[in-house]
Amino acid sequence: MNNKVVIICGPTATGKTALALKLAEAVGGEIVSADSRQVYRGMDVGTGKGLPINLKSQISNLKIRQEQLSYYEVGGVRIWLYDVVPPDRRFSVAEYVPLAKVVIKDIWERGKIPLIVGGTGLYIDSIFFERETFGVLPDLSLRKELELKTVSGLVERLEKLNPEKLKAMNSSDRSNPRRLIRAIEVATCRIAASAEPPRNDYVAMDTTPLNPIYFGLTSSLSFLYKKIDERVDAMVEDGLLTEIRELVSKYGWTAPGMSGIGYRQFQPYFENKASLEECVARVKFDTHAYARRQMTWFKRNKNITWFDVGTRGLSDALEINSIIKKLF
Repeated sequence: MNNKVVIICGPTATGKTALALKLAEAVGGEIVSADSRQVYRGMDVGTGKGLPINLKSQISNLKIRQEQLSYYEVGGVRIWLYDVVPPDRRFSVAEYVPLAKVVIKDIWERGKIPLIVGGTGLYIDSIFFERETFGVLPDLSLRKELELKTVSGLVERLEKLNPEKLKAMNSSDRSNPRRLIRAIEVATCRIAASAEPPRNDYVAMDTTPLNPIYFGLTSSLSFLYKKIDERVDAMVEDGLLTEIRELVSKYGWTAPGMSGIGYRQFQPYFENKASLEECVARVKFDTHAYARRQMTWFKRNKNITWFDVGTRGLSDALEINSIIKKLF
């Protein structure tokens, strides 16, 4: 069985899905979404799914945990892992990875090429490397205790439990109470369960080996900010406010799905506390910041071949297409 898999990654608004559709059509591939917001049903405009109007999902023969997986088909290309759960259900990387693996295996078995497409770096990385936090549920009593400690106190506690983990954390993580508390929580759980010694963030996966081929889309910040701003304006014109109004009436503002960029920023508008222009500006500002964080995440991966969409646009599809054909 062919165990090659192509990744199209990069910050938001760089045209990843448009490029992936062209490539999938050319090389006989199917898209597997790696986006932590596109997993939510009914959240279409604000998450940039870009599906044709009134396109219906199709039920596949794949099932995991008694749930039947569905897919969309655009131009003859299947798109997987959109609309996995309703907005009022929490969804984590630990739930995403088994779904992605099932879909990837099915794509291989049908002689197709899986193209993992998205900007959620954690989802992409976790397909290939299993996180130590999988299966460790929040310990609310421990968190309540730890929240009273200073950052230096948390660092001292983690150093006693798992010095290797602390050493592996960067300076930003070592200054972040939330991340320190989670690391302590995981280490405490592992020790209490008499499991193997706590490990660093990732360990090699022992299931079917994958040979990922990475392509990243990037651009200058000025070009990226312009594309983001245009995209946000287009979303508003395409009915984002109507989508939000319907979601809030059904699920409320506290639903997990509503915490994403492009949704929560509009709450002041709907509550008559801010103008539409102010909320749109906030969405743009927060999306700019998110795009920078995405780039920081992906730049750590030295296996990514980068293409500047600001200078060459989606014409890179032809070059990537030729590379893929040689590799396969």
